[in-house]
Amino acid sequence: MEEKEANYQQIIGQMTYEIDWLKKIWSQIARWAQEKGWSSRITGRSAWPARHICSGVNRTSIYRKPSVSGWTEMDLPDMRLIDEIYTAKPFYGYRLITREMHNRGRSINRKRVRRLMRIMGIKGISPWSNLSKRLHAQYVRPPLSFEGSRN
Repeated sequence: MEEKEANYQQIIGQMTYEIDWLKKIWSQIARWAQEKGWSSRITGRSAWPARHICSGVNRTSIYRKPSVSGWTEMDLPDMRLIDEIYTAKPFYGYRLITREMHNRGRSINRKRVRRLMRIMGIKGISPWSNLSKRLHAQYVRPPLSFEGSRN
């Protein structure tokens, strides 16, 4: 009985060690497999199914293509126009900047404006709520009475 338990403990320890090691280097393995074109081999009929390779790790990272982030040369005119509008009116958000670009003759989607503004690191200046003031007695105001507005 003790031998069985010792054997199970050894197996559990070995599996835990392998899973921890695989989690540490998984991003490198996935990147390397995509570069070598192994993602189709892993997902297809192979000696090592994805279920076995990815034990304890999320399998979608093998199938997923890396996202393309950043901007291209085609985005530069739009980014310049956004910067010009934002410099003149820094309180404009992506919706008002989109409307201003439409007024200037540039047909552009608001999602694109929002993405480009995020890439440029700009956003409209707006007041933020300060919810911590609600707990302070000096900021509490009595409700307005409606008696003075009656005839």
